This record gives sequence, C-alpha cells and structure tokens, in this order.
Amino acid sequence: MAGIVQHDRCFLSAPGSVDRTRVAAGFVLGNNHNNFSSDTFMNHKKFTQEKNKKHFEKFLQTPADKRIILVPQCLRNIKKCKAKEFGSYYVCAECGGCKICKISQAAKSAGYIGLKILKGGSTVRKIVAELKPEAILGVACYFEGVQGIKECEQWKIPVYFYPLSKDGCENTDLEIDELIKLLEGKNGK
Repeated sequence: MAGIVQHDRCFLSAPGSVDRTRVAAGFVLGNNHNNFSSDTFMNHKKFTQEKNKKHFEKFLQTPADKRIILVPQCLRNIKKCKAKEFGSYYVCAECGGCKICKISQAAKSAGYIGLKILKGGSTVRKIVAELKPEAILGVACYFEGVQGIKECEQWKIPVYFYPLSKDGCENTDLEIDELIKLLEGKNGK
C-alpha cells in the first residue's frame, strides 16, 4: 500500500473543500438538495469522514480489479460530453470534454472494473447488483455521498468517498490531481 495517503479533505475540515460563502450563508446548493442548513451540511460531512476512516484500509486491501468508481452526472460538461447512455447511468466515451475522461483513464490504468456516471443515487443499487464490486470509490456532493454509503453498507461494500470541491446540479468540480493519486496509489504508480 505504499504510495497511498488518506485524502485529507475527506477526513478534516480543510480549506477549499466546499464553497465557504454558501456555507456561511447557511445554504449548500447541491443535487436538488437546496436550502440545507450549515448544520445539515456539517453532519453529512462528518458522517462521510467517519465512514472514510472506517472503510479506508478495507478499500485499499480490495484488489483494484474488484473496485469501481462512481461519479455524478453533474460533473459532466453537458455541452461537450459524448458519454453513452445506458438506462440509469452513462459510460464515459473518453472524449476529453470534462474531467471524467481523465478519471476514467486513470481507473482503467489502475485496473478498476470501470467507471460509471450516475444519473442519481438510486442507480448505485443497480450497479452493485450488476457488477458486484467489492469496493467503491464514490465521488459526489456530501448529501449523495451519505446516501450512497448507506446503500452500500447494506451490501457490506466499503465505500471510500471523495467529495466534490464545487457542488450543484451542473458544472460541478473536484480536485482531480488528488483523486488521480488515490486511483493510482494502490498500484504504487
């Protein structure tokens, strides 16, 4: 497991982990969960941080070819994206129109089962039933992260949650370099 370090943003309240102006105003705008109070946001953040601590070692011990990465559709650049739609999710076409392309390529290089672009949180159940991953790297806003972790715990699947750095229903963002390091770290790359 050399080369991998727990991603600090997932465990600590580090600067830059969320748009602080919205939290200060008492709202977090994300994935149709507008008007969350800052207390609700902080509870979701704390929950995901605790679960990351709990699941981190098991996630790392799971071979990459038994892991999948799930990302939200709000991360797509809908003006450029050429992802193929498969019912409740998309598969990245690696067109280069958004950061998902780089994530997909890194996941393939690391040997992951694959990457799915979720249309919604309920898709997790379908993907788990279909692909039977033994661990999941989930990228989402904190609200969706909590929902996905709870769903996967019913299946006894460890989830390592990686939060968006900018949330919302579209044009979201993440710190891609840290995510790529996490993807590549298992193989010591």
